[in-house]
Amino acid sequence: MSQNVLIFYACVALLRAIHSQGLPIAVAELNAQHTPSVIRQTKATEMLKYFNDSIDPCEDFFEFTCGNFAKYHPTNTTLNTFEILEDAMFDKIKNEMHVEDSDDTDVDKNIKSFYRSCILAWDWVGSYKQKFQDLIKEFGRMPVLEGENWRESDFDWSSAVAKIIYKTGLQIFFKIGATGDLNDNSISRVAFVQPPFAFKDISLYVDESLSIAKQIRLQSIARELGVFMDARRGLNTKTAHEILDFETSLARGMFDNKLNVNLSEIYRLVPIDTIQEKYSPVWDTKKLVTEALGFTPDVLLIQPGYLDNTFEVMQKASPKTVANFLFYQYLANFMDDIYDQQQEKNCIISTRNVFHQPLVNLIYRKYFNEHIKEGVNVLWHELKTAFENTLKSDRLTWMSAETREYAIQKLKAINLELVTYEHNNFSQEFGGMDINDFDYIHNMKSILKRQGELARAKFDKPPPPIMPGGVSPINVIIENVIKVPIGILQPYYIWSSSYPYAYNFGTLGFVVAHEILHGFFGVGRLCDIKGNLLNWWDAESETHFRQHARCFVDQYKSYSYGGRPLPELANQDENIADNGGLHLAYEAYLSWCEKHQDAEESFPGLEYNNRQLFLISFGQLMCATSLTDIRAELAASDVHVPEKFRVIGPLSNFDEFAKEFKCSIGSAMHPAKKCGIY
Repeated sequence: MSQNVLIFYACVALLRAIHSQGLPIAVAELNAQHTPSVIRQTKATEMLKYFNDSIDPCEDFFEFTCGNFAKYHPTNTTLNTFEILEDAMFDKIKNEMHVEDSDDTDVDKNIKSFYRSCILAWDWVGSYKQKFQDLIKEFGRMPVLEGENWRESDFDWSSAVAKIIYKTGLQIFFKIGATGDLNDNSISRVAFVQPPFAFKDISLYVDESLSIAKQIRLQSIARELGVFMDARRGLNTKTAHEILDFETSLARGMFDNKLNVNLSEIYRLVPIDTIQEKYSPVWDTKKLVTEALGFTPDVLLIQPGYLDNTFEVMQKASPKTVANFLFYQYLANFMDDIYDQQQEKNCIISTRNVFHQPLVNLIYRKYFNEHIKEGVNVLWHELKTAFENTLKSDRLTWMSAETREYAIQKLKAINLELVTYEHNNFSQEFGGMDINDFDYIHNMKSILKRQGELARAKFDKPPPPIMPGGVSPINVIIENVIKVPIGILQPYYIWSSSYPYAYNFGTLGFVVAHEILHGFFGVGRLCDIKGNLLNWWDAESETHFRQHARCFVDQYKSYSYGGRPLPELANQDENIADNGGLHLAYEAYLSWCEKHQDAEESFPGLEYNNRQLFLISFGQLMCATSLTDIRAELAASDVHVPEKFRVIGPLSNFDEFAKEFKCSIGSAMHPAKKCGIY
C-alpha cells in the first residue's frame, strides 16, 4: 500500500473521529446539541482561518484579523457579518416555507400559502399585461400599456396617488401616515413626508460619478416593463429612462442623512390650511391628504424641503411620465419578486416584506429560547453600569456638570427591547385574509387591502412604535428605547453563552454600546428622557463637543477607499458612536471580568489573552469584502464608513489597543494624535 493511500485513509479516520465527537464543519451547523467545547473549537477554527498572520497588527489590524475573509466568502458584490446574519435568517425562513407544522397558526399557514403562490407566479407571466391593466383601472390608466388610447385629460395624478395610499397603504410620491408628535410622542400626528426611495441615499441619484447603481436600476425597470407589460424593446428602454429621470428629480428633495441637521430643521408641524394656501391653486394638497386618509387633519407634520421640491418637479413634468412612474411604482409590488432567474430568493424577500412581523415571530418561536434574553441582559446591565460610571467620572471634561447629570438620568430611563413580536395579536391583524396557494396577484391584492385598513386604523391609536427592519439593533431616540432584532441574536454567529465573554462583549456588546451612545449626542442630545424634542445640552458642552468632533472629520477624511478619499462628512455621528462604543464595551467587559475571575476566557488555538481576544473579536465583527468597482459608491452612499475604517479608526484612537499589542507610537495603529469624545 502506497504512502499516499495510507495518508488518505488516515485523513478519513481523522474526519470520522471529528464527526463522531459532534464537531461540525461550520459555525452555521452548530446547534444546542453540541457541547460547549465543540462550539468553542468550531468558532476558534473560523476565527483562525480569517487571520492574515503575515500582517503586523500595529500596521493594519483589519487586514490582520480579516485578511483571509474574502477567500472563504467569494461574493458578486459585497458581504459582511451583518449580511451573513441576514443570509442565516433567510435560510431559516426558507426552511419554514417548505415545512407543514402541526403547531402552525392560521397566520403561519397564510404566510406559507403566499410564498407558494409566489413560486408559481412565473407560470402565469404571459397573462400579466391584462392582469396589470385590470389592477390599474381602479386608479387610472398607464400610458406604456395603453399606447395611443391613453388620454392626458383623464389623468389626475394627485387623486390617483391619494386613492392608492387609501386603499393599499403604499407610499408613492409621499408617505402619508400616523406618526408621533416630536414635542409629545404620546400624541399621534399625520406625517406628510418623503416616501421610501429605491436608493436610501441621495448621492446615488445625484452624484454622476456613482453610476453603477443607477444603471442596475435602469436595467431592472426596462426588463420589468418588457417582461411583465409586454412593452416593445425600444419603448421599454425609453420609458425606463423617463421613469428613472423623474424618480431622480423627486429624490433631489430627500433628506441627506450625512448632513449635520437638527430634526426641527427637517420636520415642521403646520396647519393644513397653511400648506393648502402655499401650493394652491397648482396643487390641492388638502384634497390629496383628505382622500388619502378618509378625513381632514387640522395639522400635518411635514418635510418642507421635500414638498417644495415635489411642487417644482410636478409643474415641469410630463403627465405621461408622471403616470408611467406612478403606476410602475404601484405595479412593482406585484412583479419585483417573481422574475424567474432568482425566483425562490425573491419570493422569500417578498414574503418577508409583506409579513415581516409575524414571520419574525414564527422564526423566534421555532429557533430561539428564553436563554437569549438572559445572555443579552448580562451585556445590557454591564454596559449601562459602565456608561454611568464614565458619566460620573472626570474623563468627560468637555461636558458640563449639569449636562452630565441629565445624561445620567436619561441613561437610567433608557430601555432595551428584544424584537420578538411575541405579544402581538397577529390573528387580529392578519387573520381572515383570502390567501391561496395559486394566485399571487389575488393574494397581493388581499394583503394590500388589509395593509390599507391597518394604516387607517392607526390614527385612532397611540403613535405606532418604530421597529427595526433588518438584523441590526437601532436606538429609537424618540422613544428612548434600543431595539434588538432576533436576527443578530442567532446563536454562534456573533454571540453564544458558550463563547468567552471577551468575544461576546467585543461583538454584540460593541453593537449595543454603539447604539447607547447615539442617545447622548447628535439627534440624541435633542431628545429628552421620554424621547420628546428638547435640547438638554448647554452651550458650553455643545461648543466643546464640536471642537472634539472636528478631530474625527480630519481623521476619517484622510483615509482612502476604492481609489478615492472617504467623503468629508459634516455628520460624524456614526464614527463617534464607533469610537465611544468600543471604549464602553471594553470598560463593561473589564467590569464583568472582575466579577467572574474564574471564567475561561479563551478559544482553543488562539494564543491571546482575554483583552486581546476582545479586540480581535471586535475586528472580526467588521470582516467584509466587496468588488473594487463599487467601493466608491459604497463609501459615498453610507453614513457608516467602510468596515475597514470602522476597525482601524477606533482602534488607532484606543490606547488600550496599543498597549495590548505592543504598538510603537507613530505606527499606523498608534498615532501620536488621537481623537476622543466618549
